[in-house]
Amino acid sequence: MTPKQIVFVAEYLKDFNATRAARCAGYKGNDVTLASVGYENLRKPQIKALINKELKQKAMGPDEVLARLADHARGSAADFLDVDKYGFTSLNLGRMKSEGKLHLVKKYKTTRQGIEIELYDAQAALVHLGKGHGLWIDKDTADWRREIIELLRAEKITPEQVRAEVGDELATELFKSAGISSVTD
Repeated sequence: MTPKQIVFVAEYLKDFNATRAARCAGYKGNDVTLASVGYENLRKPQIKALINKELKQKAMGPDEVLARLADHARGSAADFLDVDKYGFTSLNLGRMKSEGKLHLVKKYKTTRQGIEIELYDAQAALVHLGKGHGLWIDKDTADWRREIIELLRAEKITPEQVRAEVGDELATELFKSAGISSVTD
């Protein structure tokens, strides 16, 4: 790859604007020309590969997402609050930072009355974690499952079709719900 292409990728990953990335990488022309250059660059296999590699490195995996949500669900600023001899409370951001907990803070604002701090919503994090762990299902999922069960009972679809579509574990659960006691592979 050329140095311009490498700069193009780095700039493109900042805001996914190919025209701006082409300009920053040193390509010449008006916006129409730069848009065309950006479009062509994004179609080149080596540039696509580098963009995908960089995105994979920056993306959170499922375990990291769940760990971050768990941190938000358990998040408390109590360990970082300092109370002086007059009873005034302050948040020790230095200690929060050194313990790697600044990501718990959603909003930090200085007002006339003092500092306003908002942590990420623990209940919302718990809901996301519950969904991630399949602790409850939403209405659309329930409707979808109910429809499969009805189709199985009416023999409009075969157990083999269900297994092929949803896999063994979910298929077995659906068969039990449909009252299909014995299913051959």
